[in-house]
Amino acid sequence: SIDGYGGKNFLVDLHDDQDTAELTTSWSFSTSQDPMLAGRPSDAFLVPNLNLQFLFVKTVDMFETDSIFCPEMVEQTRFSLDGNENKPSIAFVSYYDVVTNEIPNLEALLSTTQGKIDSGTLSSAELLEAEASRDEFTQAIVDWKSVLSRHEDIGAQAE
Repeated sequence: SIDGYGGKNFLVDLHDDQDTAELTTSWSFSTSQDPMLAGRPSDAFLVPNLNLQFLFVKTVDMFETDSIFCPEMVEQTRFSLDGNENKPSIAFVSYYDVVTNEIPNLEALLSTTQGKIDSGTLSSAELLEAEASRDEFTQAIVDWKSVLSRHEDIGAQAE
């Protein structure tokens, strides 16, 4: 069906009979010749990711009964592989960016989420969601710190 937002493949039903997807990405990079940009802060990590935006949509199906068109509205969950909120499947993240942006942002999200949990104002469903988010933020911080530690150990061994 044509959805009016870019063609028939813009939104994909979750109940499609397809279990696989193929994503292709390409990139280009080069080593800087500037000595001021060398060293650990310019080291980069190759990070796999795929973030999909799920949408709740109302679809109006038109069907004909005795020459009368009858609309039927169906609520569905769909996602778009082409959505603006989706991220590339592979990204380069610099050591500097992990230390100055990624970890501090995760720590801020963790603090905000923990504040909501501690406030005692969340419904039981909101509390479960907040606790799951807190656990994900905590694990992401632990994982990034582990990656940085391994990277520093490898760098020390190479010296």
